[in-house]
Amino acid sequence: DFGRELEPTERRTYVLDWTFAQHRRQRKAGDEISSDCHQASKGKAHREVMIRTRPRPTAPKILVKHQTKWTLRWQQICDQTSKRPWATKLAIRLIREHLAPMSHGKCFYCESMLERTSRAEIEHYLPKSTAIDDAFTWENLSLSCSICNQSKAASHLGNILVRPDIDDPECFFWLSFEGELEPHPLLDAENRQRAQQTIDMYQLNRWALCDIRSQCRSRMHRWMQRAIAEESA
Repeated sequence: DFGRELEPTERRTYVLDWTFAQHRRQRKAGDEISSDCHQASKGKAHREVMIRTRPRPTAPKILVKHQTKWTLRWQQICDQTSKRPWATKLAIRLIREHLAPMSHGKCFYCESMLERTSRAEIEHYLPKSTAIDDAFTWENLSLSCSICNQSKAASHLGNILVRPDIDDPECFFWLSFEGELEPHPLLDAENRQRAQQTIDMYQLNRWALCDIRSQCRSRMHRWMQRAIAEESA
């Protein structure tokens, strides 16, 4: 909760837990950062910058039960070039309810708190306009804010975008002190392209996001300084 100042004990616990978690992840991944990468990383803050969702559960029973009927309805709408919505209000509400716990009520991509700062929408990894048969496939659905969803629109770039329900975002992204996302410097060319395309497709460097990340980084820096000072006292 970045909306309040932490007590001294909370700050110390938060900083130590965060630091040890980073250390464990680096050891587990077996990262060996070269001196060149270390020099290139000066002035950067390395932290998770896209939410790592909870493991995707099995498809909800309500979706399994109605998937064929709902898909057929969407196929008919496409065939008729109708302007009716792709799903009924009930279907959308039920799908949202099952997706929300995966991302703690946040956008899968930019981490905006849904229904607080932005409207929650169902995003299709494979566009529902072209992959009609997958419009209600559970693995193709995610929860996003309206900006990320509309930014991506009907694009998918051959399935190369980073998926936070499958990929570990921390391996793909690097956060600058200015709050901008960049591909992680240790990525190979293929995964660097995946990271950059994801940043561009969802507009993850829009000003509002960069400003919030920069503010959070500043708070973290102050907390760490205070924790170090208190430990040294």
